[in-house]
Amino acid sequence: MASKTTYTAPGVDVIIERSAVEQQSAETDFLNVYVGTGITSRNRNIEKTNIKADTTNFPRVTLTFDLVGEVNTDLFSKMNFTIGQVVVKRATTPEGEDTELTLQPTTDYTIEQQLTFSKTDSTASVTLNILNASVTANDVIYNLDIQVGVADKDFDLRVIGAEDRFFSKELFGPVVLNENDEEFYNDIAIAAEIAFRMEVPRFYYLEVPRNYGEQPTIDDYRKALDKIYFHNDAYRIVPLTSDPEVVSVVNQLVSAVSNPVDRRETVGFISYDTTKITNMDDINELVEKVGGYSQSMNNKRIVNVFGGESAEILINSQLYVVPDYYVSAAVASLDSVVGKVDPLSLRTIDVFERINGPKFRPRQWDLLAKNGVFIVMQDNDSTPAVIRHQLTTSKSTAAEDQEYSIVKNFDVVVKKIRDRFAVYAGQFNVESGYTERLEGTMATVRQEIIEEKLAKDLTVITPWSQRENSDGRNLVTRLKMSPVYPANDLDVYLII
Repeated sequence: MASKTTYTAPGVDVIIERSAVEQQSAETDFLNVYVGTGITSRNRNIEKTNIKADTTNFPRVTLTFDLVGEVNTDLFSKMNFTIGQVVVKRATTPEGEDTELTLQPTTDYTIEQQLTFSKTDSTASVTLNILNASVTANDVIYNLDIQVGVADKDFDLRVIGAEDRFFSKELFGPVVLNENDEEFYNDIAIAAEIAFRMEVPRFYYLEVPRNYGEQPTIDDYRKALDKIYFHNDAYRIVPLTSDPEVVSVVNQLVSAVSNPVDRRETVGFISYDTTKITNMDDINELVEKVGGYSQSMNNKRIVNVFGGESAEILINSQLYVVPDYYVSAAVASLDSVVGKVDPLSLRTIDVFERINGPKFRPRQWDLLAKNGVFIVMQDNDSTPAVIRHQLTTSKSTAAEDQEYSIVKNFDVVVKKIRDRFAVYAGQFNVESGYTERLEGTMATVRQEIIEEKLAKDLTVITPWSQRENSDGRNLVTRLKMSPVYPANDLDVYLII
């Protein structure tokens, strides 16, 4: 229930009730976005065999079957289903005739009722009108050939909550995908399992468009990642790949959209392709390659997580050795539950059975950290993995650029202020009393931020004033923020 406390800023004669400010705009969440290969592809064939048909109203035949593990049932309404060949296993076969009869569309059957899906029991059903006179009501076993198509525009961010874990198999499918005799990991399914185990309350997942039996291309990733822009609460972007081209797109995205004009902030949790490392126990090689990768990014909004060459995770009693980028996914999951401003250093990650990485001494880890590497280490197999350094890839020596939690703290405060002031943009003329309204709201938001322990203090350095720039005329105020955890005070420019 909203508080009725009122505030009056110094020298301001407008009283603003906190409840009025709180109701002006909903606060933006900080959600994870796991981006990668999922069960969904642009086109795929599904063969369903030995379906027992309901022939009560023959020649109308209803076939009901399970689609779990075949498609993402959350996307069912977006999918285009086409029934191809239908095979009937005949109950009685005249001498010299085949035991199976293949029915062709239009000539041997028509669709009486299109494919429907029941969320109650995760089954699909279709009703056919049988035209072939050789088929009888006693023929009750059918095989179906189904083509499924999904348009690229329907591969979009989808939000899921902890309460949906029970339905994860229906949504994401199996851990390992077997397509065209090729096996590869279902990245979205594994990342979601990690998030569920770490009790992430809500998160986005983004299946990248791809062809059946193939991994997404860099263009597929680029087009998919562009969709993140339209979700203000998409904060931690986790590409489920170490492909440097994909990482480069993520780096460009977070840099491009994190600004006052686009009015949003994002960060990226990426990883280095450890297959390029010849000796995992050679700290000099790691500094050169993994550290050099961070240095090439030089971005306070990118964290390059390094834990080793792979990790081991137990899912449904099966042990899987998965790539290092799942450690990045685990770090992002941890960050979403520890608190909006809390640091990550020395926190443990116990979702993995083991992290297959080097066993260095602290001074050796520090050599890697000096190059902007976010380090997750495991001293021995009997203890959980620990975050040793929570560094961004920025080359800056300033704590507000180097320490990830400070970047996050800054973003939390900026987003909260922006959410409170968003209702003013384009709604009022700048006239007498307008800046007093802004100052009253600022006084309220400042008090909220301090009470919620999002900052130690927030001080107005310069009052509201008009400023001309290439985007037109803006109202600007300058604030000084003291982060919750020790660091230099930050100067923040708020533009409306």
